[in-house]
Amino acid sequence: TRLGLWLLAMGVVALLLTPWLLAVLDTTVEMVTGVSVGDSLPVWGYLGQVGRVFGAGPGETEPLASIAGGGMAALSAIGLFGVRQGGKAEDRRHLAGTWRPGWSRPFFLLSWVAVPLSAAYWVQTAYSFFSPRFLLYLGPACYLLVAEGVGQIGAGYMVSALSRRLSAAASIALAVAIAGLWSLCLARVYIQPYIAPGVGRLDEAEEPRPAIARIRAAALPGDALLYGYIWQAGYLYAYYPQNELALYRTYYTPQTVGQELESIFAAHQRLWMLDYRIAAEDPHNLPASWLEAEAYKVESDWYNRHHLALYLAPDFQTPGVGSEEGVASFDGRIELRYPLVSVRLAPGDTLALPLRWRALDALNENEDYAVFVHLGLPGAQPLAQSDGPPQNGLAPTGAWAAGQQVLDRRALLLPDAIPPGRYALTVGLYSSDGSRLPVGDGDSLLLGYVEVER
Repeated sequence: TRLGLWLLAMGVVALLLTPWLLAVLDTTVEMVTGVSVGDSLPVWGYLGQVGRVFGAGPGETEPLASIAGGGMAALSAIGLFGVRQGGKAEDRRHLAGTWRPGWSRPFFLLSWVAVPLSAAYWVQTAYSFFSPRFLLYLGPACYLLVAEGVGQIGAGYMVSALSRRLSAAASIALAVAIAGLWSLCLARVYIQPYIAPGVGRLDEAEEPRPAIARIRAAALPGDALLYGYIWQAGYLYAYYPQNELALYRTYYTPQTVGQELESIFAAHQRLWMLDYRIAAEDPHNLPASWLEAEAYKVESDWYNRHHLALYLAPDFQTPGVGSEEGVASFDGRIELRYPLVSVRLAPGDTLALPLRWRALDALNENEDYAVFVHLGLPGAQPLAQSDGPPQNGLAPTGAWAAGQQVLDRRALLLPDAIPPGRYALTVGLYSSDGSRLPVGDGDSLLLGYVEVER
């Protein structure tokens, strides 16, 4: 039978999807649990949100959204009433001996809408991470179900010709009104695509173009980019269509993240990371936490709600940063092994500098020091710098045990406007009050010189 074939097809699809479901279930549940910080919706609040989005589209303002939601509910009621009347007529034909099965199509459409709608409600009671737009794929079934009911009305299953005409006219008027609201919504979304959910107005904080503009300005051939959400790739191709970036999705586990990122760095020396509503420095950002500990961080900044960071491979080498090491002691407490530097760079280039620290004695919590690496002229403000705790804050000095060694990868991005010249590269340690630890006869250590040429 047709029902049997349909059930068989659904079973085959379920079997094909099962391996994928098992592969992503744990990480999906973990992610959804982490972002489910709000309260679940009551049934009428849930249906109201879904109705407003189905009636007027995502981002529509009140009161139009509620009016459109009411119109959609009325249209659905008319459609369902027509299906019911059609079913009664089929029952009459059945009693007369002329019945043919006609409920299969509307029942199929109704189940197509009702089952996911019910399932989504129960899921959002456990995980409040929900948006009605997740259910927009039900639109075709919903509209076909309404059309089926209106068709039944037009076929003559009402009491009189007048009622048939009035019902059909009301249905058509509602359908045209909803289509018009959707058209307005879609036009606005395409022209101004950053509508705040639940607010209905342009939300500048959602604008991704500043972050993408930074990528366009600084990306080099051979660069790669990590992203977490599939729509981020869409934004990138929309606003940077000619990019040559290799894109990678950040679906990693704590067990695989290191291996996955090492394989990316085996093919690319520079890696951008584009995040949404989470910084690279956030400890909950799994791939970024590995990068913070193991790679050279060149830059990291917010662009509205989008965060962008650039990392160099752990084995990145700047020509002129020698393998020969110098050794220095800071206040007799911390030892530094450093490369000797004599490099030629251009504005916009990056200097990668590996620093190897070792605690000569156990340090306490009052000895939390920040590292500074400054490039500039003596007695003047630095023209480029990297300041912060060792290893991007993941290895604070106040927790170092005696003999502990820390590899601190530092990267200096030369400004585009830096004048040509020969600049000193210095390094040191300072406390929270700004006082520097003594090293040798001063408070900073000269590592070498950088010749900037245009």
